[in-house]
Amino acid sequence: MMLFERGNPVVVPIIVKEDISLRLSYLRDFSALVPSTFGVPEPIGSEISARAEDIDTIILPMLGFDRNGGRIGYGAGYYDRFLSQNRKLHKIGIAFACQEFENLPVDENDIRMDSVITEDGMVYPQGGVRGGDQRNKNT
Repeated sequence: MMLFERGNPVVVPIIVKEDISLRLSYLRDFSALVPSTFGVPEPIGSEISARAEDIDTIILPMLGFDRNGGRIGYGAGYYDRFLSQNRKLHKIGIAFACQEFENLPVDENDIRMDSVITEDGMVYPQGGVRGGDQRNKNT
């Protein structure tokens, strides 16, 4: 909601099951979202086409993460495929702190996060902009 209030453009993915890809659409109003593929709210019928080149930051859902930026998603690889084609995007994962693992079994196709946001704060993988764990700190 705050992004809308500040006039920031919001782009959301639309799942394309046929080729296991994501299509992008600007979102102008939450009321445009309707449950779609996998029950995920998408702006079906209200799409405003967007290009990956028009965005610089992506916020991704996660089932699990580690402090090296490893991410486990929901298994189909939609985001990994998208990110492998759009490497310059700043990648922020969203998870609960209890979803953190010591080390995830990631491979060369898994794209690492630049940072992770939990209810406890931010985690920056080693070598990140701030480096290390920033949770529970007033930064």
